[in-house]
Amino acid sequence: MIDTHVHYNLDPFWPDWQKHWQMAQAAGVTHSIVIGTDEQTNQRAEEIAQTEKNLFYAVGVHPHEAGSMPAESVYQYFTKILDKSAKKPVALGECGLDYFRLDASDTKTKTAQKQLFGVHIRLAKEKNLPLIIHARDAYEDILDVTEHFCKNDGVLPRAVLHCASGPVSYIQKAISWGWYVSFAGNVTYKNADSLRELLKFVPMDRLLLETDAPYLPPQSKRGQFPNEPANIVETYAFVAKEKKVSPDVLREKIMENASSLFIL
Repeated sequence: MIDTHVHYNLDPFWPDWQKHWQMAQAAGVTHSIVIGTDEQTNQRAEEIAQTEKNLFYAVGVHPHEAGSMPAESVYQYFTKILDKSAKKPVALGECGLDYFRLDASDTKTKTAQKQLFGVHIRLAKEKNLPLIIHARDAYEDILDVTEHFCKNDGVLPRAVLHCASGPVSYIQKAISWGWYVSFAGNVTYKNADSLRELLKFVPMDRLLLETDAPYLPPQSKRGQFPNEPANIVETYAFVAKEKKVSPDVLREKIMENASSLFIL
C-alpha cells in the first residue's frame, strides 16, 4: 500500500518519525509521500525521504502561510530547493486556498493566497511536477485561479485534490482536467455521506488514498490523536467495499495511479 499524503515531519511524529513509519510498514504500507507545508517541514520532508528509496516527499507552502513572504521570494525559494536537492521532490504542495476561517470581506488574505497558489502553478508547469492541492471553502476559486495562471499557454498542471471535499461539479471539473482525487480517513465517518457521494464520481484510474496523518483518523479511531499512518489499512478496506473491488485490486490500482502521477 502507498500512503500518498502523510506528515512524518510534523509533531508529534517528529523527530521520532521512524517508529511510526515502522508501524505503518508492519501494517502493510510499503511507500509513503511526506508532505511539506513551510520551510521547516519542507526541509524535514527532504531529510526523511533521503533515508529510504520508498519514502518520497513534496515541498510546498500552505495557504495559511500566505503573506509570510512575497510571491517572487517563494518562487526563488522553491527554485533553489529543486536545483540543489540530491533526491528531488515528486510534487509541489501542499498548496491551494483555504477560506475556512476567513471573514468574507477579507480580500487581502484571499488575494495573497491566490498569488501564492499561482507561484506553485507556475513552477509546477516549468518543472513538470504535479500539484498537491489543499482546498477548503474555496472550490470555485481553485478552478478559477488555475485557469487564470494557465490562460497564456492553455496548459494545465498535473494535480491531485488532497483530502477531497466540495461540490460534485468541482470534482467532475477536476477529473475532466485529468486531475486525481484523494480521500483520507474521514471518508469512513458515519456522517460523511457527502464524501462518499464524491467517491462514487471518481473513476478508479483517478483515485488516490492518504492518511493526512497525524490528522483525520478513520472511523474506528475517530477522535484519537495522532492518527497513526498504519490506520490507512482501514481506509483501504472501506474504499474497496464502496468501490466494489477486492482489496488487492484496490491496492494495485492506487499504487499504479500514484506511480503515474508522481512518477515514482
